[in-house]
Amino acid sequence: MAVAFPPHIMALSKVQRLYDACDVVFASPAAGAPTLGEIRWLQKILDGVEAADVGIDDGEKPSSSDDELSPKGGRFLSARAFTRITYVHIHQCEDFSMGVFCFPAGATLPLHDHPEMVVLSKLLYGSVRVRSYDWAVAAPPRSAARKCGLARVVAADEVRRAPCEASVLFPRSGGNLHAFTAVTPCAILDVLTPPYSEERGRPSTYFTDVPIPSLPGFAFLEETDLPEDFSVAGAPYLGPELTVGSRGGERWRGRRGSGCWWWGAGGSGYLGQHHLATFALAASCLDVAFIHHSQAPPQPVLDAPPSIRAFRVDLRSGDGFEAISARVLRPGNEILCSRSFRLLSAVSHSSRTLPIQPRSSAN
Repeated sequence: MAVAFPPHIMALSKVQRLYDACDVVFASPAAGAPTLGEIRWLQKILDGVEAADVGIDDGEKPSSSDDELSPKGGRFLSARAFTRITYVHIHQCEDFSMGVFCFPAGATLPLHDHPEMVVLSKLLYGSVRVRSYDWAVAAPPRSAARKCGLARVVAADEVRRAPCEASVLFPRSGGNLHAFTAVTPCAILDVLTPPYSEERGRPSTYFTDVPIPSLPGFAFLEETDLPEDFSVAGAPYLGPELTVGSRGGERWRGRRGSGCWWWGAGGSGYLGQHHLATFALAASCLDVAFIHHSQAPPQPVLDAPPSIRAFRVDLRSGDGFEAISARVLRPGNEILCSRSFRLLSAVSHSSRTLPIQPRSSAN
Protein backbone atom coordinates (compact mmCIF):
# COMPACT_ATOMS: atom_id res chain seq x y z
CA MET A 1 0.00 0.00 0.00
CA ALA A 2 1.43 3.40 -0.97
CA VAL A 3 1.77 6.02 1.73
CA ALA A 4 -0.64 8.90 1.16
CA PHE A 5 0.79 12.32 2.08
CA PRO A 6 -0.94 15.71 2.26
CA PRO A 7 0.34 18.29 -0.30
CA HIS A 8 2.49 20.16 2.23
CA ILE A 9 4.27 16.92 3.08
CA MET A 10 4.75 15.96 -0.58
CA ALA A 11 6.63 19.25 -1.05
CA LEU A 12 9.35 18.05 1.32
CA SER A 13 12.40 15.98 0.44
CA LYS A 14 12.09 12.28 1.28
CA VAL A 15 14.73 12.49 3.99
CA GLN A 16 12.87 15.43 5.58
CA ARG A 17 9.65 13.40 5.57
CA LEU A 18 11.51 10.57 7.28
CA TYR A 19 12.99 12.88 9.90
CA ASP A 20 9.63 14.54 10.61
CA ALA A 21 7.88 11.19 10.94
CA CYS A 22 10.59 9.92 13.32
CA ASP A 23 10.30 13.12 15.32
CA VAL A 24 6.58 12.48 15.75
CA VAL A 25 6.89 8.79 16.62
CA PHE A 26 10.03 8.75 18.75
CA ALA A 27 10.31 12.20 20.32
CA SER A 28 7.30 11.84 22.63
CA PRO A 29 8.39 10.11 25.87
CA ALA A 30 4.91 10.55 27.37
CA ALA A 31 3.39 8.43 24.58
CA GLY A 32 5.52 5.41 25.50
CA ALA A 33 6.95 2.91 23.04
CA PRO A 34 5.94 3.26 19.37
CA THR A 35 3.02 1.12 18.26
CA LEU A 36 3.34 -1.58 15.62
CA GLY A 37 1.25 0.59 13.30
CA GLU A 38 3.69 3.48 13.68
CA ILE A 39 6.65 1.22 12.98
CA ARG A 40 4.94 -0.06 9.84
CA TRP A 41 4.31 3.55 8.79
CA LEU A 42 8.01 4.38 9.11
CA GLN A 43 8.87 1.22 7.16
CA LYS A 44 6.66 2.39 4.30
CA ILE A 45 8.31 5.82 4.32
CA LEU A 46 11.74 4.16 4.25
CA ASP A 47 10.61 1.99 1.34
CA GLY A 48 10.33 5.14 -0.78
CA VAL A 49 13.88 6.38 -0.06
CA GLU A 50 16.59 5.83 -2.67
CA ALA A 51 20.33 6.45 -2.62
CA ALA A 52 20.03 9.78 -4.45
CA ASP A 53 17.62 11.01 -1.77
CA VAL A 54 20.48 10.94 0.77
CA GLY A 55 23.11 12.35 -1.60
CA ILE A 56 24.66 9.11 -2.88
CA ASP A 57 25.15 8.23 -6.55
CA ASP A 58 24.76 4.46 -6.83
CA GLY A 59 25.63 4.53 -10.54
CA GLU A 60 22.31 2.94 -11.47
CA LYS A 61 20.44 5.99 -12.77
CA PRO A 62 21.25 9.60 -13.72
CA SER A 63 21.02 12.16 -10.94
CA SER A 64 18.20 14.74 -11.15
CA SER A 65 20.39 17.66 -10.03
CA ASP A 66 17.92 20.20 -11.46
CA ASP A 67 15.38 19.19 -8.83
CA GLU A 68 15.12 21.82 -6.08
CA LEU A 69 15.10 18.98 -3.54
CA SER A 70 18.26 17.38 -4.91
CA PRO A 71 21.51 17.28 -2.89
CA LYS A 72 23.39 20.46 -2.11
CA GLY A 73 24.79 21.99 -5.25
CA GLY A 74 24.02 18.86 -7.24
CA ARG A 75 26.92 17.04 -5.54
CA PHE A 76 26.76 13.32 -4.75
CA LEU A 77 28.94 10.82 -2.96
CA SER A 78 29.93 8.15 -5.47
CA ALA A 79 29.30 4.55 -4.47
CA ARG A 80 32.43 3.57 -6.41
CA ALA A 81 34.56 5.81 -4.18
CA PHE A 82 33.96 3.81 -0.99
CA THR A 83 37.01 1.60 -0.48
CA ARG A 84 36.18 0.84 3.17
CA ILE A 85 33.04 0.86 5.28
CA THR A 86 31.95 4.49 5.52
CA TYR A 87 29.27 6.06 7.70
CA VAL A 88 27.35 9.08 6.43
CA HIS A 89 25.89 10.82 9.47
CA ILE A 90 22.53 12.49 8.81
CA HIS A 91 21.10 13.26 12.25
CA GLN A 92 21.29 12.25 15.89
CA CYS A 93 19.43 13.39 18.99
CA GLU A 94 18.54 11.76 22.31
CA ASP A 95 15.55 10.00 20.74
CA PHE A 96 16.81 8.65 17.42
CA SER A 97 19.59 8.70 14.85
CA MET A 98 19.69 8.52 11.06
CA GLY A 99 22.68 7.55 8.94
CA VAL A 100 23.94 5.46 6.04
CA PHE A 101 26.54 2.68 6.10
CA CYS A 102 28.27 2.38 2.70
CA PHE A 103 30.16 -0.83 1.92
CA PRO A 104 32.65 -1.80 -0.77
CA ALA A 105 32.25 -5.36 -2.03
CA GLY A 106 33.53 -7.93 0.44
CA ALA A 107 33.55 -5.64 3.50
CA THR A 108 32.09 -7.04 6.73
CA LEU A 109 30.46 -5.27 9.68
CA PRO A 110 31.08 -7.73 12.56
CA LEU A 111 28.32 -9.30 14.64
CA HIS A 112 27.01 -6.70 17.10
CA ASP A 113 23.94 -5.98 19.22
CA HIS A 114 21.41 -3.16 19.69
CA PRO A 115 20.57 -3.08 23.43
CA GLU A 116 16.95 -2.05 24.12
CA MET A 117 16.73 -0.50 20.67
CA VAL A 118 14.46 -0.58 17.63
CA VAL A 119 16.29 -0.37 14.31
CA LEU A 120 14.73 0.21 10.89
CA SER A 121 16.99 -0.48 7.90
CA LYS A 122 16.64 0.09 4.16
CA LEU A 123 19.05 -1.40 1.62
CA LEU A 124 19.50 1.47 -0.83
CA TYR A 125 21.48 -0.35 -3.53
CA GLY A 126 23.51 -3.50 -4.08
CA SER A 127 23.29 -6.80 -2.21
CA VAL A 128 24.35 -7.82 1.28
CA ARG A 129 24.63 -11.08 3.22
CA VAL A 130 22.95 -10.94 6.64
CA ARG A 131 23.61 -13.16 9.64
CA SER A 132 21.41 -12.44 12.66
CA TYR A 133 20.33 -13.80 16.03
CA ASP A 134 18.06 -13.15 19.00
CA TRP A 135 18.90 -14.24 22.53
CA ALA A 136 17.15 -17.54 23.23
CA VAL A 137 16.08 -16.61 26.75
CA ALA A 138 17.06 -13.10 27.79
CA ALA A 139 19.90 -10.76 27.00
CA PRO A 140 22.86 -11.15 29.36
CA PRO A 141 22.82 -8.55 32.17
CA ARG A 142 24.67 -5.33 31.47
CA SER A 143 26.71 -5.91 34.62
CA ALA A 144 28.20 -9.12 33.21
CA ALA A 145 31.97 -8.91 32.71
CA ARG A 146 31.66 -10.56 29.27
CA LYS A 147 28.27 -11.11 27.67
CA CYS A 148 27.58 -14.62 26.40
CA GLY A 149 24.69 -17.03 25.98
CA LEU A 150 22.51 -19.17 23.75
CA ALA A 151 21.01 -17.41 20.74
CA ARG A 152 18.40 -18.41 18.17
CA VAL A 153 19.29 -18.06 14.49
CA VAL A 154 17.04 -15.56 12.69
CA ALA A 155 18.91 -15.25 9.39
CA ALA A 156 21.63 -17.67 8.31
CA ASP A 157 23.68 -15.93 5.62
CA GLU A 158 20.55 -14.55 3.97
CA VAL A 159 21.32 -12.48 0.87
CA ARG A 160 19.22 -9.35 0.41
CA ARG A 161 19.18 -7.47 -2.88
CA ALA A 162 17.95 -3.97 -3.58
CA PRO A 163 15.25 -2.99 -4.14
CA CYS A 164 13.67 -4.68 -1.14
CA GLU A 165 11.39 -3.68 1.70
CA ALA A 166 12.76 -1.99 4.80
CA SER A 167 13.40 -4.33 7.71
CA VAL A 168 12.97 -3.79 11.44
CA LEU A 169 14.51 -5.36 14.53
CA PHE A 170 13.32 -5.03 18.11
CA PRO A 171 15.02 -5.42 21.51
CA ARG A 172 14.10 -9.09 21.74
CA SER A 173 13.08 -10.10 18.23
CA GLY A 174 13.75 -9.55 14.54
CA GLY A 175 17.48 -10.32 14.73
CA ASN A 176 18.74 -7.83 17.32
CA LEU A 177 22.29 -9.11 16.86
CA HIS A 178 23.46 -9.05 13.27
CA ALA A 179 26.43 -8.96 10.93
CA PHE A 180 26.63 -7.68 7.34
CA THR A 181 28.92 -8.74 4.51
CA ALA A 182 28.67 -6.83 1.24
CA VAL A 183 28.22 -9.17 -1.72
CA THR A 184 28.44 -6.16 -4.05
CA PRO A 185 28.96 -2.47 -3.23
CA CYS A 186 25.93 -1.55 -1.15
CA ALA A 187 24.52 1.00 1.30
CA ILE A 188 22.12 0.65 4.25
CA LEU A 189 20.09 3.53 5.66
CA ASP A 190 19.55 3.01 9.40
CA VAL A 191 17.15 4.62 11.84
CA LEU A 192 17.94 3.74 15.47
CA THR A 193 15.76 4.52 18.47
CA PRO A 194 17.12 5.26 20.93
CA PRO A 195 20.66 5.64 19.55
CA TYR A 196 23.75 4.03 21.02
CA SER A 197 24.93 5.69 24.24
CA GLU A 198 27.67 4.50 26.57
CA GLU A 199 26.45 6.91 29.25
CA ARG A 200 22.90 5.51 29.15
CA GLY A 201 23.94 1.87 29.16
CA ARG A 202 23.53 1.24 25.42
CA PRO A 203 27.05 0.47 24.17
CA SER A 204 27.73 -1.38 20.95
CA THR A 205 29.01 -4.85 21.85
CA TYR A 206 30.63 -7.26 19.38
CA PHE A 207 30.35 -11.05 19.46
CA THR A 208 31.72 -14.25 18.04
CA ASP A 209 29.22 -16.99 17.15
CA VAL A 210 29.78 -20.73 17.39
CA PRO A 211 27.17 -23.05 15.81
CA ILE A 212 25.90 -25.94 17.93
CA PRO A 213 25.69 -29.07 15.70
CA SER A 214 23.55 -30.92 18.23
CA LEU A 215 21.10 -28.00 18.41
CA PRO A 216 20.23 -26.87 14.87
CA GLY A 217 18.98 -23.29 14.64
CA PHE A 218 20.98 -22.12 17.65
CA ALA A 219 24.47 -20.83 18.34
CA PHE A 220 26.56 -19.81 21.30
CA LEU A 221 27.49 -16.12 21.29
CA GLU A 222 30.35 -14.66 23.28
CA GLU A 223 31.44 -11.05 23.61
CA THR A 224 34.70 -10.24 21.87
CA ASP A 225 36.93 -7.28 21.22
CA LEU A 226 36.55 -5.39 17.99
CA PRO A 227 39.13 -6.64 15.46
CA GLU A 228 42.18 -4.37 15.46
CA ASP A 229 42.06 -3.98 11.70
CA PHE A 230 38.39 -2.93 11.67
CA SER A 231 37.49 0.73 11.30
CA VAL A 232 34.70 2.84 9.88
CA ALA A 233 35.44 6.00 7.92
CA GLY A 234 33.21 9.06 7.90
CA ALA A 235 31.83 11.03 4.98
CA PRO A 236 29.78 14.25 4.88
CA TYR A 237 26.06 14.15 4.26
CA LEU A 238 25.39 15.78 0.88
CA GLY A 239 21.66 15.14 0.70
CA PRO A 240 18.92 17.77 0.84
CA GLU A 241 19.21 20.18 3.75
CA LEU A 242 17.45 18.87 6.84
CA THR A 243 15.34 21.11 9.06
CA VAL A 244 15.57 19.81 12.61
CA GLY A 245 14.10 20.90 15.90
CA SER A 246 10.63 21.32 17.33
CA ARG A 247 9.08 22.55 14.07
CA GLY A 248 9.99 19.41 12.12
CA GLY A 249 7.35 17.16 13.63
CA GLU A 250 4.71 19.88 13.67
CA ARG A 251 4.10 19.29 9.97
CA TRP A 252 2.81 15.84 10.91
CA ARG A 253 1.32 16.80 14.26
CA GLY A 254 -1.51 18.55 12.45
CA ARG A 255 -3.12 15.12 12.52
CA ARG A 256 -1.64 13.89 15.83
CA GLY A 257 -1.23 15.20 19.35
CA SER A 258 -4.01 17.75 19.09
CA GLY A 259 -5.93 16.34 22.04
CA CYS A 260 -8.81 15.18 19.88
CA TRP A 261 -9.26 11.43 19.26
CA TRP A 262 -11.68 9.35 17.22
CA TRP A 263 -12.37 5.86 18.52
CA GLY A 264 -14.04 2.91 16.88
CA ALA A 265 -14.86 -0.66 17.82
CA GLY A 266 -15.01 -3.60 15.42
CA GLY A 267 -12.36 -2.02 13.20
CA SER A 268 -11.50 -5.23 11.37
CA GLY A 269 -14.80 -5.30 9.51
CA TYR A 270 -15.33 -3.57 6.18
CA LEU A 271 -17.20 -0.62 7.67
CA GLY A 272 -14.72 -0.32 10.53
CA GLN A 273 -11.78 -0.24 8.12
CA HIS A 274 -13.55 2.37 6.02
CA HIS A 275 -14.15 4.61 9.05
CA LEU A 276 -10.57 4.25 10.29
CA ALA A 277 -9.04 5.02 6.90
CA THR A 278 -11.36 7.97 6.30
CA PHE A 279 -10.68 9.63 9.63
CA ALA A 280 -6.93 8.93 9.54
CA LEU A 281 -6.47 10.48 6.10
CA ALA A 282 -9.09 13.20 6.04
CA ALA A 283 -9.26 14.49 9.59
CA SER A 284 -6.24 16.74 10.04
CA CYS A 285 -6.90 17.39 13.72
CA LEU A 286 -7.61 13.86 14.93
CA ASP A 287 -5.65 10.99 16.33
CA VAL A 288 -7.35 7.72 15.38
CA ALA A 289 -7.47 4.53 17.42
CA PHE A 290 -9.38 1.27 17.67
CA ILE A 291 -9.64 -1.64 20.07
CA HIS A 292 -9.32 -5.33 19.24
CA HIS A 293 -9.95 -8.48 21.21
CA SER A 294 -7.55 -10.82 19.37
CA GLN A 295 -3.96 -11.26 20.52
CA ALA A 296 -2.68 -9.33 17.50
CA PRO A 297 -4.39 -6.41 15.71
CA PRO A 298 -6.11 -7.40 12.44
CA GLN A 299 -3.67 -7.22 9.53
CA PRO A 300 -5.95 -5.19 7.23
CA VAL A 301 -6.20 -2.49 9.87
CA LEU A 302 -2.44 -2.46 10.44
CA ASP A 303 -2.06 -1.81 6.72
CA ALA A 304 -4.32 1.22 7.02
CA PRO A 305 -3.00 4.78 7.35
CA PRO A 306 -0.21 5.24 9.88
CA SER A 307 -1.69 7.47 12.55
CA ILE A 308 -3.97 4.66 13.71
CA ARG A 309 -3.19 3.19 17.13
CA ALA A 310 -4.33 -0.23 18.27
CA PHE A 311 -5.23 -1.22 21.83
CA ARG A 312 -6.06 -4.75 22.96
CA VAL A 313 -9.05 -4.77 25.32
CA ASP A 314 -11.00 -7.60 26.92
CA LEU A 315 -14.52 -6.20 27.13
CA ARG A 316 -15.54 -8.91 29.61
CA SER A 317 -12.83 -8.32 32.20
CA GLY A 318 -11.90 -4.73 31.36
CA ASP A 319 -8.24 -5.65 30.92
CA GLY A 320 -6.55 -3.14 28.66
CA PHE A 321 -8.44 -0.01 29.61
CA GLU A 322 -5.59 1.03 31.89
CA ALA A 323 -3.33 1.46 28.85
CA ILE A 324 -5.95 3.60 27.12
CA SER A 325 -6.39 5.73 30.19
CA ALA A 326 -2.63 6.25 30.52
CA ARG A 327 -2.00 7.16 26.88
CA VAL A 328 -5.17 8.83 25.71
CA LEU A 329 -7.63 9.89 28.39
CA ARG A 330 -5.95 12.98 29.72
CA PRO A 331 -7.32 16.32 30.95
CA GLY A 332 -8.55 18.45 28.07
CA ASN A 333 -8.76 15.68 25.51
CA GLU A 334 -11.91 15.20 23.48
CA ILE A 335 -12.93 11.67 22.48
CA LEU A 336 -15.18 11.15 19.47
CA CYS A 337 -16.57 7.65 19.51
CA SER A 338 -19.23 5.40 18.09
CA ARG A 339 -22.27 4.46 20.21
CA SER A 340 -20.74 1.06 21.01
CA PHE A 341 -17.69 2.74 22.43
CA ARG A 342 -19.29 5.16 24.88
CA LEU A 343 -17.99 3.06 27.78
CA LEU A 344 -14.72 4.92 27.32
CA SER A 345 -16.29 7.86 29.11
CA ALA A 346 -16.51 5.76 32.27
CA VAL A 347 -12.79 5.12 32.28
CA SER A 348 -11.73 8.73 32.88
CA HIS A 349 -13.80 11.73 33.90
CA SER A 350 -10.96 14.07 32.90
CA SER A 351 -11.65 13.68 29.18
CA ARG A 352 -14.68 14.84 27.27
CA THR A 353 -16.42 12.08 25.30
CA LEU A 354 -18.51 13.08 22.29
CA PRO A 355 -20.64 10.22 20.87
CA ILE A 356 -21.16 10.05 17.14
CA GLN A 357 -24.68 9.08 16.18
CA PRO A 358 -24.91 6.61 13.28
CA ARG A 359 -26.58 7.88 10.16
CA SER A 360 -29.90 6.54 9.05
CA SER A 361 -29.71 3.77 6.51
CA ALA A 362 -31.77 5.98 4.21
CA ASN A 363 -28.81 8.35 3.98
